[in-house]
Amino acid sequence: WLLVNVAIVLLYMPWLPNFVEQARTMKGLEWIPPTTWQTLPDFIGQSAVMTTPAEGGWWGGFIVSALLIVCAVRVLADRHIDRRSVLLVAYFFVPVVVVFLLSWAVPIFIPRYLVFAAVGLPMLVAIILDRIAARWPIAALLCLCLFAAAQWSGLQRVYAQQDGLNGTLPRKLVRLDSIAEGIRREFQAGDEIVIDGLFWYLPFSYYNDTGIQPRLYVS
Repeated sequence: WLLVNVAIVLLYMPWLPNFVEQARTMKGLEWIPPTTWQTLPDFIGQSAVMTTPAEGGWWGGFIVSALLIVCAVRVLADRHIDRRSVLLVAYFFVPVVVVFLLSWAVPIFIPRYLVFAAVGLPMLVAIILDRIAARWPIAALLCLCLFAAAQWSGLQRVYAQQDGLNGTLPRKLVRLDSIAEGIRREFQAGDEIVIDGLFWYLPFSYYNDTGIQPRLYVS
């Protein structure tokens, strides 16, 4: 695992000068909102239970973040837990915290690009629940039920397009499924479908069942 990640870093080294230049000039990054102290707990709350800042507010993200940080500290401090679990803690916290700190200098914190790290959170909680179950099985069962309910609520938000991740609101308002259905009913032989940007191209392609290959408009 370590060798593979070292190889990944080495392969990305030639790209580093371009990254530094883009970060220095801010070219193409103007749309990213500036980082605040609420950015990090909001993201951790979204990653764990898909609670948006509007729903949970500062306290919602702070409480979820505090619980997960306690779990991480417990994993790092408990000598009875496999030392390889440190990698699991690092899998989530290292990329998120590093990007958060860098974004104070250059706004690069975009939640959807860090969603991959959220996979480590349920496994991190599972390790803690396993340790709790060894001494207090009833308490571990109650915590498991609470965590599963929170995860289920978050999953419902994802399917309802209420998860608050980038692009959720436009997709919900535009309803590409209805647009694709309307085109399917009305299209005729020889018609073409032209989409004005990549933001809509892949989502529309998912709903498109007309047999027409959409074209991408390039100005």
